[in-house]
Amino acid sequence: MNETKYDWKWDLRASPVALWLHVRNTERFNKAIGIPEPVFTDTPREEGGSTRTAETPQTGMTLRWKEHPYQWTAPSWMSVEREYERGPISSLRTNVSLTPNEHGGTLLRYTVVVKTNGIVGRVVQNLEFSRLRGQMDRGFRRIDDKIAESAQTASWHLQLAPF
Repeated sequence: MNETKYDWKWDLRASPVALWLHVRNTERFNKAIGIPEPVFTDTPREEGGSTRTAETPQTGMTLRWKEHPYQWTAPSWMSVEREYERGPISSLRTNVSLTPNEHGGTLLRYTVVVKTNGIVGRVVQNLEFSRLRGQMDRGFRRIDDKIAESAQTASWHLQLAPF
């Protein structure tokens, strides 16, 4: 099994609080950047709680995984782990942190640790994660631009409001 760590960073203008509303909604974000939407199944456990599994078509195959509960501290960070049942990936853990920067914006750090199965897993991982980095870059920058546009519009309306 091979393990690779990706550590991507974006210096954005929006505050962590403004970005959090968009970053925490991973299903919406993934859909916006073109990641296929998974089908989730929750299976009750005898001892209480449930086990969540998901399936999605990707790279010409169907990936199936067990999704552990998200962990987070709003608006600072979130993390999730997936254990794959079949396919070229064995496990995947993501961590997203939003840290205020010196300009009033945010350093968004997206870390992924992926474990692959064999040579096919490594090839698929290299292809998919280089593509994913570009998709995420466009997605986070689009969110940052929309937040900046909203702030400018709100400021303009406040300047025109009668007292």
